[in-house]
Amino acid sequence: MQATRRNSLPALSGRRRPGARLAVALVLALCALPAATATPHRETLSREGRELFLEIVHRALETSLPGEHFGYVVDGFLIALIVANVAAVALETIAPLSALYAHEFRMFEVASVLIFTAEYLLRVWSCVEDHSRDYSHPIKGRLRFMLTPLAIVDLLSVAPFYLSHIFGLD
Repeated sequence: MQATRRNSLPALSGRRRPGARLAVALVLALCALPAATATPHRETLSREGRELFLEIVHRALETSLPGEHFGYVVDGFLIALIVANVAAVALETIAPLSALYAHEFRMFEVASVLIFTAEYLLRVWSCVEDHSRDYSHPIKGRLRFMLTPLAIVDLLSVAPFYLSHIFGLD
């Protein structure tokens, strides 16, 4: 008989990988989100799935949690994306490159803004899971989070893109 670990997620292929448990939990939560066909417990199942997904998203975006390596991977990706955006803006100032790769620069900008927007919205949505700060109220907690300096910087970093599209400015 094989011994099972309690309260732990299955390891992937026997090797320990940073974030592997979190990735498995994310997949399990995504599977639990859509409730099965009309059952009496449909609302409970989807609520539990949403709560699990909320916790997983918060843990993935918050690197200060002990033992959570996936948050470092997410932060590393975001930092690499920021560096790539700085390089793209610098390369776009070179006229021949700008003319030749205008479409690629534009698509990279749109993809980057969408990723940063998703990250901002996921942080706002999942901040209620941060029990070390007082963000637990579903509305007041999120508003309090949105007024923190880093959240304001995140919002200001994507706002020009959206404002230019709303008002037709370039």
